[in-house]
Amino acid sequence: MNVHAPPPTVVLADDHPMFLAAVRQGLERSGLVVVGEAKSGRAAIDRCEESQPNVAVLDITMPGMSGLSAIREISTKSPDTKMVVLSAHRDRTRINLAFEEGAAAYLSKDAPIDLVVETVKAVANGRRPPANRSSHQPDRAVKAEGLLTPRQERLLQLAASGLSVKESAAQLGISAKTVHNHLGDLYKRLDAKGLTDAVVKAGRLGLIDLEEESV
Repeated sequence: MNVHAPPPTVVLADDHPMFLAAVRQGLERSGLVVVGEAKSGRAAIDRCEESQPNVAVLDITMPGMSGLSAIREISTKSPDTKMVVLSAHRDRTRINLAFEEGAAAYLSKDAPIDLVVETVKAVANGRRPPANRSSHQPDRAVKAEGLLTPRQERLLQLAASGLSVKESAAQLGISAKTVHNHLGDLYKRLDAKGLTDAVVKAGRLGLIDLEEESV
């Protein structure tokens, strides 16, 4: 009986070639097997769908499609792949959103390569990632202050209460076109696919009250 499990397989995604190469070198030196690289969110999805790796290590700021959106889609197309975010962003909003989308761990880019290796190995084997000043945990109690404007928060609250775009515009004394402009901007801020997705994410982040009664 072979008691030695095969080493975890990894897909790396980052749009900075030198950083990508350095991380790959560190992972491979530790015995991990890098089965694919990507420089965009869309390419990361394709690599994961092709190779079904144990772990995907990805940035959340990449061309074309954000890493947050990529995490969401990878979870569908490669459901057994665990996601580790390796990002320069340290704000609580992005950290919380990454975990909401399905990330198993979130590391800052200043994390030592040994920590990246141990984190990848831990999540690949279903263990809790090691704690470190460069690692971050979700905190759903944190309100994402300043992520949306007061007007945008109010629009989402009205939408959560069941009002249409036209009704929300009348309630706020603005045009439907202005409402659509606000919605387009807040979709980008929340990395949301549409109004329902935005309402759910805003509720999880404490920006709106999903229990508030209809207006």
